[in-house]
Amino acid sequence: MARNDHNKNLKTVTSFVGEIRRSKLISTAGPGAIIDLVVRPSGEPVSGVVAGLEQWTDYERIEERRLQTRYNVKCLGMPPLRQRDDMNNDHTLPMVRFPGWLQCPSCKVLRPAEHWANNSSNHTHAGRYCLSCKTDRGDLTPVVPVRFITACEHGHLDDFPWKGWVGCTCSWHDTRLKLEQKGAGLAGLFLSCTVSSCPGFKGKSLEHIFGESGLATAGFSRCRGKRPWLGSDSQDEDCSATRRVLQRGASNVYWPSVDSALDIPERQPRKRPELDLYTNKYLAKSPEKRPGFIEALELEQESGLTATEIDNYYMGFAEQNTEDPLTFEEYEHFMMAKDGPIRAPEFELDSVNLPDEFRSTLGILVQAQKLREVRLLHGFTRIYPPTGAFSRDSVQRSSISLNTPEWLPAVELRGEGIFFTLDLNLLSEWEQRPCVQSRMDKLREDIQKNLFEKEEIPPDLSARMVLLHSLSHALMTQLTLSCGYSSASLVERIYAHSPTAQSPGPDMAGVLIHTGTPDADGTLGGLVEQGETLQFGQVLMDAISNNAWCSSDPLCISGTTALSSARNGAACHACLLIPETSCTMFNRYLDRAFLVGEPGCPELGFFAHLVGTVE
Repeated sequence: MARNDHNKNLKTVTSFVGEIRRSKLISTAGPGAIIDLVVRPSGEPVSGVVAGLEQWTDYERIEERRLQTRYNVKCLGMPPLRQRDDMNNDHTLPMVRFPGWLQCPSCKVLRPAEHWANNSSNHTHAGRYCLSCKTDRGDLTPVVPVRFITACEHGHLDDFPWKGWVGCTCSWHDTRLKLEQKGAGLAGLFLSCTVSSCPGFKGKSLEHIFGESGLATAGFSRCRGKRPWLGSDSQDEDCSATRRVLQRGASNVYWPSVDSALDIPERQPRKRPELDLYTNKYLAKSPEKRPGFIEALELEQESGLTATEIDNYYMGFAEQNTEDPLTFEEYEHFMMAKDGPIRAPEFELDSVNLPDEFRSTLGILVQAQKLREVRLLHGFTRIYPPTGAFSRDSVQRSSISLNTPEWLPAVELRGEGIFFTLDLNLLSEWEQRPCVQSRMDKLREDIQKNLFEKEEIPPDLSARMVLLHSLSHALMTQLTLSCGYSSASLVERIYAHSPTAQSPGPDMAGVLIHTGTPDADGTLGGLVEQGETLQFGQVLMDAISNNAWCSSDPLCISGTTALSSARNGAACHACLLIPETSCTMFNRYLDRAFLVGEPGCPELGFFAHLVGTVE
């Protein structure tokens, strides 16, 4: 549930404006994101930006030690959940009205929000109305949020300079602009002032407002550093970035910066809440000051441990390298399942026998009977995403709080999955094949030619990663066909790493496919059942066989003209592409030729011997 907050006579005015799914608040609707809601039951449209963490008066505390340590926060918090009959403001999510300009859909008049009428005697209603127009039923016409806003790649958000664009010199209170569609496209969208004596009366079209130089002709291209989601206490930042015009609902207005981790068993034999509260502070102290820290807080009396035991407890966290990917430790725990079942409250694994036809190609096969994934939001970007194929070095993450946060918003997802690895010896031999190296070199060359300004090739891009990623997509597609899972209910987690002197770590070549959305189908055993020896063998064999041929061949398999992206080899919508919500890499870095080979070069395929392409 969301509420709209705004200042009136220096007092906070609150009205309930709508509902939103909890899981969206750590993705596309987190702090700093624009959301559109409809006030019930009256039906007025309201647009606002989700407020920063200081304004969240309630959240459900959850724990995930590795994420908390990495982001140096005391806890994680799930967004507030409010029952329909609960009128307690503490159980709602705050949002601030944005954009600040509203338009009447009937008379086309455009004015700041505070200059439109409120249809409530106590001014607590979020809707605004035009007193000059009425609906077919005789009611006042509700005004709607304007379509265009401005933002910069440093994360700032601002209104479109309506008065400045048209040259209006009227006072703020007397501003009455009009936005009319007089022709096709933006060239036919005409903005003017309704006051005949104003220089803006002659008007101006909105043609050329988009693009990096869209506002330069009017002298409004420099960003003003506005951060409306952080409230009135937030100072405007000095920003040299170019101000860009965007549509209010465009996807590039808000790119969430999300991290996730599986809830794996703790390294410590026993969690001690009385000590965990001070972990980060203790580790920040120099070794000679730590005994005094223990004594000052009376941690020996609180925990019943000696100073040495307390130090050993804290040093257990210090041994964890927070710069290492979280997947390293997860992979090691999955590999432990080959020595016997793992039973933890949120992590249950069972190793099963490999299918006969895959004994030479797979390493292990594990059924994940129970998994808990925690997804955390730690910032966002605008214009360009924080990671992936379209990210840029110049992009900086914007903060979701005014001050350094002690907690971060997160959600927890419980489900099941299937984990498997490739045989490392066979994989190493495959990686050394000349045809594989040649194909990978060509893919890198094609990617390099199509990079955006300041964009770089992912550092972990390798033939191993492309192979595992392609195999993951092929298997997920087959699961949706043979088991009835919806394509959006499965998520991949790729474990690909080849240790070097510059990048130490485990030698990883694994894939986890798990249920990854709340209330998704397949969370009651349907997915993990496909991890049984016979079922998995059949599903994997079908996945590989189905990719031996594509309806877009021979263009697809040759990779000479990528039908989906220049960042792919042999991959298109008829074979490997899946919904991007299920993919960790924006449907990039795929090549099914690494699975099954290509005509004239069957040894390119890791599984080519299973589909009869090797002569």
